[in-house]
Amino acid sequence: MAKTIKKISWISYSALLLSVIPVLFFFALLYSINWEGIITMPLIIVIIVIAFILSLIGFFKKTENKIVSAMALIITLGSGFFISLIVIVSGIRWTPLSRQIFLINKV
Repeated sequence: MAKTIKKISWISYSALLLSVIPVLFFFALLYSINWEGIITMPLIIVIIVIAFILSLIGFFKKTENKIVSAMALIITLGSGFFISLIVIVSGIRWTPLSRQIFLINKV
């Protein structure tokens, strides 16, 4: 049987890039850089789901080197857990009517 050369494709690199972006967006929300939580939290969730799917695709692809995909999967799961933990512990309600992030009154 011929060995297939495993390579790192755009799927793994994009999964790795997308796994880091939600943490940066979330810290921007924490320090309130004039972003609305109504738009940013669903965007963070969508990016985490896309990064998770891309890292699983890269991880189970036969011709793909699995190191970058595994790193992206670990970072995605860790960032999702971290963001969920902060949201649950702080008691934030992400309803469409609430425009206050982290229950801080904005002036």
